Parts: sequence; structure tokens; C-alpha cells
Amino acid sequence: MSSEGISMLISPLSDLKALQNLSIYYPRNNIGEQGMISLGNSLSKCLNLNKLKLDLESSQINSKGAVGLAQDLSKSQSLQNLTLILKNNLIDDEGLIGLGQAFANISTLRTFNISLGGNKIGFYDGSCLGVLVNCINLTSLSIDFGYKIFIQNQKNINKV
Repeated sequence: MSSEGISMLISPLSDLKALQNLSIYYPRNNIGEQGMISLGNSLSKCLNLNKLKLDLESSQINSKGAVGLAQDLSKSQSLQNLTLILKNNLIDDEGLIGLGQAFANISTLRTFNISLGGNKIGFYDGSCLGVLVNCINLTSLSIDFGYKIFIQNQKNINKV
């Protein structure tokens, strides 16, 4: 489904003001940047949303789209539990930094799980997600980069 298709499906979410728990399983589609921006815009209007799970694996999502979604989610005053499955997309190092900066602004976040394996993240030293220390209520954190571990000298080491 294209970004226009996801926009049509997602736009009614903005009318669900009392919605507290939402899971969207929508992998292997062509959501892309514009679809992610539409999704973020709709979700930002769900004022009571406290638990969100999005499985958008292999959906042609680039850094700009992922960060746009994260920035909209960061406006939430009630989000406590967030799971994002963004494996096998087009997110790069800049996107990773932008995700970390946006999610650090969700002061109500208690549980955060993110899966980013199979993206275009080439160099990772942990500092870009270190801003999550600003999430003072965070009690559970899981970050999955998939099968690669990235170290400071930029050599990839495969997990055994």
C-alpha cells in the first residue's frame, strides 16, 4: 500500500480522543516518508494514548519519515509504553540521532522498545541514544540493532 493509502486508513485515528491502547501491525508495505508523517500527525491527536505498538518492518521508511513520526509522538503528554519495530527500512545515522533526540522529549515514557536491525545505520557508539537519560520515568529499555554490533573504529562484528 502506498503512502496515500496509509494516510486514508490512519486519518480517522485523530477522532479517537479517548483511545489509550493502540497496536498497528503493518509490515512490508510502501508507507514511506509521507505515510509516516501522516501517521505521526494522526497519532499526535490521540491525547490519551498511553500504550502504542507499531510494527512497520520493511516499509520503505527513511530517516525523515521516522524522525517525523518520533517528533509527533514526542508531543504526547500521556505515552508511557512505546514499541517500534522499524527493521529493514532506510533509516541512517542521522535518523538514529533524530530518533534519540525526539524520544528524549517524552517525559512520561516508562517502557521503550525499538528494533532497528537491517537499516542503513553504519556507525553507532551509543551517544546518539544517550539522550534518553532525560526520560526520568523510564524503567524498561530495549534497543535491538539486529545482527550487527557497531564499535568506535567502524568495524562491524557479527554476533555469534
